[in-house]
Amino acid sequence: MFEPEKTALASDVYDSLTTDETAMLLDCRARSEWEADGVPDLSAIGKSPVLIELVRSDGSLNQQFLSEAAEMLALDAPLFVICKSGARSNKACEFLRKSGFEIVCNVTGGWEAAPDGWKTAGLPWSI
Repeated sequence: MFEPEKTALASDVYDSLTTDETAMLLDCRARSEWEADGVPDLSAIGKSPVLIELVRSDGSLNQQFLSEAAEMLALDAPLFVICKSGARSNKACEFLRKSGFEIVCNVTGGWEAAPDGWKTAGLPWSI
């Protein structure tokens, strides 16, 4: 699997989510982004993304980010983290690693960067 500090292209992340039943995708964008731009659609592989805001729509840090992650995610399962461009998800990866998550990987290009972002790579998504 991926080393804790590693990044991965969205297409490789989708492949890993498909082949590893324990792997999960965390979308840490703001709720307003999920509603306006959509979210990854993992239904074809029998999964759903976990949606936890790192930074809220008003720009404030979600103080419950780590506690919400601890409730919804396994510490020892591979975890891929995505945001709009990769910056917030990189910060989220740092927070998650420091709080005990073992296998955390940032999605290169995030949601929409060309050509590597989730949406621009043509991976499934829905509103």
